[in-house]
Amino acid sequence: MGNYRMGERETITLDKEYTVARVPQKGRQRLIKPLAVWFGYAFGPVAITSAAMVSGAFTFTEMMLVTFVGCLLLICISGVMGWIGQREGMTFSLICRYAWGTKAYRIAALIIPIGLIGWSSIHLFTVGMFCSQLIVGRSGLTPVYYIAVIVALLFIGGSAVKGINTVTYVGFFAVPLILALLGITGLRSLNILGTMGEVLAAPANNPGSLTFAAGVTAMVGSFACGAGGASPDIQRFCKKQSYTWVVSVVTFGVAYPFLMFVSSLIALATGASAFVEAYDALHMLPAGFIAVFLLAWSTINADYYTASLSFAGALGVKRETATICIAFVGGILALLGSGYYLEHYLTAMTAFMVPIVGVVFSDYFLVNKGRYPEPELTVAEDSPIPPVKWGAVLGYVVGIVTLLVSEKTSFLVPPVNCIVMTAFFHWIGCKISGQQVNYNEWCDEKARAEALAGPTYEELNQAE
Repeated sequence: MGNYRMGERETITLDKEYTVARVPQKGRQRLIKPLAVWFGYAFGPVAITSAAMVSGAFTFTEMMLVTFVGCLLLICISGVMGWIGQREGMTFSLICRYAWGTKAYRIAALIIPIGLIGWSSIHLFTVGMFCSQLIVGRSGLTPVYYIAVIVALLFIGGSAVKGINTVTYVGFFAVPLILALLGITGLRSLNILGTMGEVLAAPANNPGSLTFAAGVTAMVGSFACGAGGASPDIQRFCKKQSYTWVVSVVTFGVAYPFLMFVSSLIALATGASAFVEAYDALHMLPAGFIAVFLLAWSTINADYYTASLSFAGALGVKRETATICIAFVGGILALLGSGYYLEHYLTAMTAFMVPIVGVVFSDYFLVNKGRYPEPELTVAEDSPIPPVKWGAVLGYVVGIVTLLVSEKTSFLVPPVNCIVMTAFFHWIGCKISGQQVNYNEWCDEKARAEALAGPTYEELNQAE
């Protein structure tokens, strides 16, 4: 780490991931790098399992409509959150210090790693299930399952400790292979089903098991953590603000719909609701194992990276230490069979993650008019930021209740209801709380320009 003094302000400690400072322009990346990370992130093994689960309740046409609505919401969430991260050059954890307060931000910052720990454990669960089915002929918590989870955890966790560059390289390596394997699987499933006309006319495997509202909620829930929390962490490295929207549109408008399209074909062709069962029915277990391992590797790397940033910021530990702790807990959950609770997890993640997005939207655009001051303000002794912003707490609680009630009653689109109500009550709460919640008068454009034009971590270390 290196120390960098900007003007008359406090000395900032820079690390190579810029966890407590703005990412300088010279540290930003070309479009291809964040795009590779997000492509690898979108192609997760749990996404296929959840797609198979959701698609069983609908016809193919209905499933594509659910996918369209869910992906449109994810594009909006990821695009706006990524745009804020890129514009400010800050991590999700730093952004939350302004939106929630210097103490209460830990609520939001810790929900991200908690959510992603759960996701990573379910990804590992899927890898273990494939190994068990492939080697001993049955899925379940067999000795082979436990060995596979531990080996995969050591391999994937080891690469995740290295940081954003390793996460990017994993995406470059894994995505082309994943696309090829999914393409082959999709064609195999289509050959079983016949023509696309027959696919469109095919009835649902389990009609009525989910409402349209529940399907959209599950779709958004499958990437609520990533779209909401990971977008600032990854897209803050984009060179241009327009890149954040390109990344979001390509990820959730192309990559994820393709994954859902193939997954729906697999579900219709096999009648299976689990990834391993589907590949077993297609007699493609070896190819499926390669696919699921690559999917897990690319996704868990990004999960661990973004979760470690929030965890490190909230608890004051090194990012590498946070990554090891996250991997350890995720591995324990996988060994306990976390994947058996996927359906409940999807709803829970939507309920707890989406309101956080609403709080950030409201605080950044409505309360602070689209700009935040320098990160040092959040740790200064005379910081104007209160420990707890009660407007954020109020909006968050209202958002959770709104989503759960909307999902139960199938009222409109639950995630949209949640974001709107969270943002509104956060704004109202800030108005009536009597706290200083607009920090525009502390914004220093000169300091901002200095931070963005400052040296990179590598340049600072070379100078020292």
